[in-house]
Amino acid sequence: MELILSELQVRERYKFLTAIVTPRPIALVTTRDAAGKDNAAPFSFFNVFSEDPPTVILGLSKRPDGRTKDTLLNIRETNAFVVHMVDRGLEDCMHVCSADFPYGESELGHAGVTLTPARTVNVARIVEAPAALECRLSRTIELSDRRTLVLGEVVCAHIKDEILDLT
Repeated sequence: MELILSELQVRERYKFLTAIVTPRPIALVTTRDAAGKDNAAPFSFFNVFSEDPPTVILGLSKRPDGRTKDTLLNIRETNAFVVHMVDRGLEDCMHVCSADFPYGESELGHAGVTLTPARTVNVARIVEAPAALECRLSRTIELSDRRTLVLGEVVCAHIKDEILDLT
């Protein structure tokens, strides 16, 4: 099979790219708006990008009606976010957080998870996550009118003891 991606509809490209690059991590990203309201959303376009400086990258699309998503609005307002790795224990939370809640209403209140303050950024962290990366915004890159890349410097990591043994 040979595909010319420019000949595919956007949805077809998405399905192809997300199916072909596996395993693909899913990030559950928490942010906070300037008024202090928490937000969480899952991202399938995410990965670790560099170790020096330690950097993660998120690919954010606009809503179907063209509006900017809450996550990007909040990151631009506060320059901070927390990336959580998703395991089976966070599956339900991830699904709840994928719903389109009104701006300023926190999905996390409906998701059944425990929040705690992050150590280095002013964003809530999900205690149940197997790993969480506190990030400061490094830069955004506008790829197109509907896609923005967010690069964040990882400033603190939280990892469940049973996942990583550095001894």
